[in-house]
Amino acid sequence: LSISDGLSGMLNRRGFDDKSHKVISGFSEKHSVCTMVIDMDGLKRINDEFGHHEGDRAIKALANIVQRACDAGEVAGRTGGDEFYVFATDYTEVRLKRFIDHLRKYTDEYNEANNRGYKLDFSYGTYMTEADAFGRIEEFLKIADGRMYEQKMTKPGRRR
Repeated sequence: LSISDGLSGMLNRRGFDDKSHKVISGFSEKHSVCTMVIDMDGLKRINDEFGHHEGDRAIKALANIVQRACDAGEVAGRTGGDEFYVFATDYTEVRLKRFIDHLRKYTDEYNEANNRGYKLDFSYGTYMTEADAFGRIEEFLKIADGRMYEQKMTKPGRRR
């Protein structure tokens, strides 16, 4: 329970940190790594218009989508209200594109199958780099988070 998120069943922030640090500290040479920050769009609106129970349902749905997209050994966790982190090793731009395409596809499938009065959506930021056993995942996530925020601010109806 200390490393698991009770709502989604994913790793929580502590579990994500522990597992990703364990992976990176085991590197004996440089590897390409990718960090992703995924943030649900519109959770406040869902909570305000449909209630917190529906907001929880939406968070669980996005958690399931993120977990389903993780099919190549990625480490994923729900690290805050509507925010998810993903850490992957030996990633390429092609693999990253495939992951994001899967996120979009599974989100579209969810929206088509569930008429809830809102559409599930997300913003994301990614950062790919080379890292050895001394790589600082916190720094990588900070860059990915900034990129996620930039993307979120470009969406219609958002203000800086």
